[in-house]
Amino acid sequence: MKDADQALQDVLEVFQFEYWLRFYFLLEEGGDFFIRLDEKTIERMALEYPHLVEFARRLNETHLTPEISRKLVGEHLFKHYEGQRYKPGLTESVLDGREFNQEMYLFNMWANLHERQLDEHLFPFERWETMFNEWKASESGAKVLDAARMQGASGQSGRS
Repeated sequence: MKDADQALQDVLEVFQFEYWLRFYFLLEEGGDFFIRLDEKTIERMALEYPHLVEFARRLNETHLTPEISRKLVGEHLFKHYEGQRYKPGLTESVLDGREFNQEMYLFNMWANLHERQLDEHLFPFERWETMFNEWKASESGAKVLDAARMQGASGQSGRS
């Protein structure tokens, strides 16, 4: 896999992991939102996602807004990928790329379409990844992907 392809996968994984954390562990207290992870959950994450556990710890107990969440994702990406795993500029290039935006559009669409199923119990993050990839390969996923590509071709963004 080329560096750009692997960088895309790594960046997507961080964004999708953050979404998964918010989906299952976001709590509201007095109008403020926090991700709350107990020590047992963090220990399990350290075994299952050692490359993401530091990020989970950073989000844990942090007052989150959309802006703070984006900032923390960016900090993680630039600390661990930009200039570390990948040449300078590649992570930013991925974030600005059409493929990243399409994949995130698809992921958000999948999560919204399957919210009831995902909410039935706490699925491990790797199960989310598997279910998402299976959906993308399905007929319904292919239709959404084609629609996203058409939007991109007409100059429209998949972001809301």
